[in-house]
Amino acid sequence: MSYYWNYKNVLNSTGQILFYSSFTFLFPFILSLFLKESLRVSFVYLLIFFFALLTGYLLLKSTKKKVFLGNDNLFSITLTQSLIVVVFVWIIYAFFASLPFYFLSSELSLLDSYFESMSSLTTTGLTMYDNLVPSLKSLSLWRSFISWIGGLGIVVLAFFGIVKGTRGSSKLISAEGHDRISPSFKNTIINMWVIYLVVTLLGVIFLNIFGMSLFDSFNYSMSAVSTTGSQSNSQSLLSIGNVPIYITLIIIMILGASSFILHYKFYLKKSFKVYLNDKQFIYMLLIMLIAALLIFFKLNGSIDFVTILLTVVGMMSCGGFSTFASEQILSFSPFILVIFLILMFTGASTNSTTGGIKVDRLILSLKSIFWKIRQINLPNIAYFSKKYNGELIDNARLRSVYFLIFIFIIFILIGVLMFTFYGYSLQESVFEVISAQSNVGITTGLTNSYMPSALKVMLIINMWVGRLEIIPLLSIIGIIFSRKYLI
Repeated sequence: MSYYWNYKNVLNSTGQILFYSSFTFLFPFILSLFLKESLRVSFVYLLIFFFALLTGYLLLKSTKKKVFLGNDNLFSITLTQSLIVVVFVWIIYAFFASLPFYFLSSELSLLDSYFESMSSLTTTGLTMYDNLVPSLKSLSLWRSFISWIGGLGIVVLAFFGIVKGTRGSSKLISAEGHDRISPSFKNTIINMWVIYLVVTLLGVIFLNIFGMSLFDSFNYSMSAVSTTGSQSNSQSLLSIGNVPIYITLIIIMILGASSFILHYKFYLKKSFKVYLNDKQFIYMLLIMLIAALLIFFKLNGSIDFVTILLTVVGMMSCGGFSTFASEQILSFSPFILVIFLILMFTGASTNSTTGGIKVDRLILSLKSIFWKIRQINLPNIAYFSKKYNGELIDNARLRSVYFLIFIFIIFILIGVLMFTFYGYSLQESVFEVISAQSNVGITTGLTNSYMPSALKVMLIINMWVGRLEIIPLLSIIGIIFSRKYLI
């Protein structure tokens, strides 16, 4: 298979997306003014905005095309080129998003800041901050904000789709892992953001009603719906001990981890039967419930069920919220740890903000075993249809599922080998790497600013690969090895 890289298309599209994305830096700038933080803080945000804006503009100019912002320049872009653009955008935008952490946090190096940025954008939630949160309120909200926009795939791609509404922009949206939920891709992006905003605002309202400050309500709601799990203060969720808040976070994480196509169908039909008729949604809830009950009975009821359910949902939805301290996680029995690993590895629904291999892929891989057994016991000329969730499943889709799961495991093994090389135990290493690559963010304590730089880079790769689901990275590798470029 040959790969063609028209570098002008790639640079042009990357430049446009970065140009639009730069306006996200006005959010912390305005916020810092509203919070009456120092002028230095506001100036840093403003300077980064201009730097990102200029970079996008220069990338546009470097193509030497007659291009004007707002025109349709993407009709000729291929899906492969779109995958490359997505790779570039995530790497470059993560760099710009890391600069506020670097310039406004004296405790973080540039690598630590990039780790913090990538962790937020990939909705992982692992942090380099020793006290869990930045000291500046605007910086804390910035971390939640970029995790919120990262939940749907760097808001710029969505915003770009609204502005352009072209076939080219639809390829970019598809390259980042989103399926259309309405006939028009432009309407798809609008509907996704409307759903996302509604769930976020409902979360803010209920968290505030149940006792959280407005500041924490915004932070936790954005973090929950994007299934990130970052905390907005150094106080653990366990110390809050507020059951209504736990239940609210559970519901928000489940909504964020459910398919947005499903939410859109509910909006159209105004019926909860939409959810009950979706096998992926039902399987997800069943796995969460069974896992929580198994852990509850294994612990002999020593920890209340809602507290356990919050952690279980946090792991499977990749929401990352947990009431357990990092040192407490490894103290659980191997049975409970295996359940935790299965939940994180599986993840929740496709077309959601979650990570992991996704419930659909797990179920399809398991069903394919029974289909194979049935096929073996049938005559050679016999045929039976393979169906899941009302769809016919062909062999090409099954091969795609196997391939993604296989590559997912390969990157986990590489990460585990790196950690064990540096002397960490196998148990700790497996938990930490799966948590990072599945974008869960619950840590056993290994992730901190003192860990070797090579391991920080490895976890950045794990988080990035887990969020983009590997295919964009493989496109880059394919181009490098094919050595075929279209200039």
